[in-house]
Formats: sequence, C-alpha cells, structure tokens
Amino acid sequence: MLNRREFIMSSVGSLLLVNSVGGASKRKCVIGYQPYCLPYMQANIIRMSEAIHLYMPKDVEIEWSRALAGVIITNDMVAGRTNLGLMGDSPLAIAVDKGAGVVIGATGYDNGEAGAIVIRDNLSSTVKDMKGLAGARIGVPFGSFSHRQLLTILKRNNITAELLNLDIRLQVSRLKNDTLEACCTWEPYPSYIESLGVGRKLITGMDVDKCSCMDYNVASPKHNLVVVGAVLATDSFLKENRDIAVGYMMAMEYANSMMASNPNLAAYYAWSDVKEIPQSVIRVGMDMYVPDTRITQGVKHHLDGIGKMWAENKLIDANFKFNYSDVVEEARKRLQGKKFSGMQDGFPFLPSKRHGEQHSWKTYSTIKLSATAWSF
Repeated sequence: MLNRREFIMSSVGSLLLVNSVGGASKRKCVIGYQPYCLPYMQANIIRMSEAIHLYMPKDVEIEWSRALAGVIITNDMVAGRTNLGLMGDSPLAIAVDKGAGVVIGATGYDNGEAGAIVIRDNLSSTVKDMKGLAGARIGVPFGSFSHRQLLTILKRNNITAELLNLDIRLQVSRLKNDTLEACCTWEPYPSYIESLGVGRKLITGMDVDKCSCMDYNVASPKHNLVVVGAVLATDSFLKENRDIAVGYMMAMEYANSMMASNPNLAAYYAWSDVKEIPQSVIRVGMDMYVPDTRITQGVKHHLDGIGKMWAENKLIDANFKFNYSDVVEEARKRLQGKKFSGMQDGFPFLPSKRHGEQHSWKTYSTIKLSATAWSF
C-alpha cells in the first residue's frame, strides 16, 4: 500500500508521463527556404498567409529555416537539421549527390528572367554587351543556378572573366565601392539592385535561346536559359513522415495557384516576408514565373542535363543520377477539383503573353499591395 509521499510522487510521475507523451506526439518539420529567391517564394506565401497549416497533419510543428543560398540548405539537410528544402536545379544536383535526399516535387520555372548579369551602374555608358566584361571581376555564388548561367553565357560569348565566389550581400557592397564590375544573381536581386541605382541588368536568360542543359542532354526540350526549382526531402524523413511531405506539396500547389491566378495577392504575401525589398520588385517577379509542381519528363530531361554539366565540372560524381518520389502526384490527387497552376503542356511551356517579353519593376513603381479575399 502506498504511503502519502509515494502516492504524491506516483501521481506526479503519471502526470509527467502524460505530458511527455503529449509532447512526443508533436512531430517537427524544419523547412529550409530562400526568402529572397523568386523560384521558391511559394514558401514565403504559405508561411506568411499561414496556409501551410491548412494542409499539414495536426500533430506537426513547423519551423522555417531561412537561407541566402541552396548550399546552406543542402548542408543542413545532410547534417539532419532540415527535413524539407527548396532550391534551384544546380544546387539540387549537388544536394542529391551529397545524399541530402530525394526530389518530391517541383516549384516551377521562370521565363529566363529569374537570373541576370548585372553591371555596375557607372559602367553603363561603356559596357554595352558581354564582350565588355572580358577579364572583368564578376561575383556569383559558386554551385548556384546563377553560377551555371554565368558559365553558360561566358561560353556562348567565348570570353573569360575572373569569377569570385560571393553571396549577394558582398556583391552589392562591392558594386557600390567599385571593387566588382558585375555580378550574376537571381530575382528579386537584379531588379532590387536596379531600384537602388547600384547597377543595371546587362543580360538575362531570355537573351540566351539555348539552355545549358541542352548541351548535355539532347532529349531536353528546346528552351532558353531558365532555372527549374524543386523541393527535396531527406530520405529518412520521407520514409517516416510521408504524410507531412504530401501536405507540404499540397500547400505548394495552393501557393502556385495563387501566383497564377492572383499575382498581386501572391506578391503581397511574398513581400511580407522580405519587407526591405520594394513591393514593385516582388510584384514584377510574378510576371517572370510559371508555377508548376509537376515533375514532368521535360523537367527530368532538364535536370539530367544540369547533372551532366556539374559532373563535367567535377562538382558531383560522374555517375550521378537524380532520385524522384511520387509525393507530388499524391498531393495533386488529394486536391482534385482545385485550380491547379500547372499548364497543360508542362515544362517548358510559357503563356504567349510572357514569351519574349522583358519585364521591369518600374511597371509597378506605384503599386500598393495588400491582403485580399481569395479562395483555392
């Protein structure tokens, strides 16, 4: 028979066990994303609109991990600190090669404008084309899709330059102090740099009619120099928490549908996560982008070509292969009847009104974005 002290300690122990069980039932999902990167701004949208909670299982706690480049997300996934990661095709190949995980869906692709070479503003009168950057110092994050874009453009123009492995903060500061002639980076940065009066866009992927993937995979459909974004899940997390991965891709489809049908609202939520960037700069990005979660055959051919390019450059193993999951297909089945963003033709389909049309943040210089009603 328990005495009073034993009874009290037993009761407390039972209470702690209940609390412990209750706490343990809460699964954690860490999502690595780049809030300052157009191809993955779906993460901004579903985070700031709180739509992520509409699709996640009720026992899941979401933690958002912000990064300035895909390589940071890759390292965190390899180390087990991040479960799901959004990144572009080039860091994606490096991530999969390192064993970071499996591709569970796409984010979409741009029309060629997501990446641009930006020259220092005070060089605008003398540098008119890429030939003017022969031998110049150009900053770019190594291993990024901008790195791939820069290497491709230099090769197409048969020129060499001094490439410096710099993140965007160093790129901007060095453009300002005249220790860098140009940088190659992704939206919203090119438009943002223009809005600051620090530099101007010299060339974008729209000016290159043959993507680098086509040099390495003849099966790749013809398209200009674009980036395809993707969502990666670590193998262990996907195996143990597939329902979370499916829920996340459902939320991605929610964001993609908003980007396609209500770009002003999508831009508002994306901007809400990066408020130091002008609304006009974020809004123009919506015009440069085709949201599509599907991993189509065209996407696979494109990624295959990127993998072969990085293998040739010895950034990944020569026998590298992408690993894919059918998570996105399951997510779309669960969303039957919803307004899917994916175009019927799939990658590299572009709406005719966007194809070949350069966009400028100045178009939206007076825009005032706000939250409005919208249903998926």
